[in-house]
Amino acid sequence: MTQYAEQEFLNALDEKLWAAADKLRNNLDAANYKHVVLGLIFLKYVSDAFEERQQELKSLFTQDNSIDNIYYMPRED
Repeated sequence: MTQYAEQEFLNALDEKLWAAADKLRNNLDAANYKHVVLGLIFLKYVSDAFEERQQELKSLFTQDNSIDNIYYMPRED
């Protein structure tokens, strides 16, 4: 796919997504729409926090550099 064709595709997709969002906004009262947006923001926060903690734990499970590391799990070969 050429760069021009890819840009055309992305522009068309953007227009379709924007039109779909406009249709959803027309059917929702502004008071209800804020709950949808706040819910999405909360889900994004929880997802990011989970991913960050998961990376921390993965590194702790594999580091054997401290006696105090209670998370280290040696592999049993």
